[in-house]
Formats: sequence, structure tokens, C-alpha cells
Amino acid sequence: RPGCVPKPYPKFHCTASTPSLPKCRARGWARLGAAQLCMGHHRAAVSAYQRALELMGAVPSKEAQLGLQLANEALAGQGDRRAAVHDQEL
Repeated sequence: RPGCVPKPYPKFHCTASTPSLPKCRARGWARLGAAQLCMGHHRAAVSAYQRALELMGAVPSKEAQLGLQLANEALAGQGDRRAAVHDQEL
């Protein structure tokens, strides 16, 4: 759904020869979390965001942290997920 993710992730290309492969994998997990959150699969979103943050290590992205927070709130039943996503500012 257009506009469901707080901000679009930057364009990037990941290949097997990419030196920062864990970072690329982390972005993939974060994107999966965003998709799961938009579809209403909150438990799956939490899992995906947690995996993304694990792979990011010491420098987690604001988008992944925000996504995890929103997924946890949605899972707990706090507020409307679409409104929460659209109202958030990074």
C-alpha cells in the first residue's frame, strides 16, 4: 500500500560480492517488517524488525527502530496501525 512505510528506504543493490552483505540483509528484513506491518501481520513484523536490528549491530537504523515500536504497539492493540504509521515523524 503506498504511503504505509514511514519513509522510503534508500535505493541500493545487494549482490553476493557486496562487502556489506549483513547490512543489505538487515535492510531486507526491515523491508519485510514494513510489509508485514502494512498487511496487519504484527507478530511477523516484530520478528522481522528484531532480525533486522540484530543484523544491524551497533548502528541500528531509525526506520527499523520505529518500525519495531509501531509493530509492538499494533500487536498490543494500541491505536490504529495506519494512523500510527502515517502520523509518525522521524
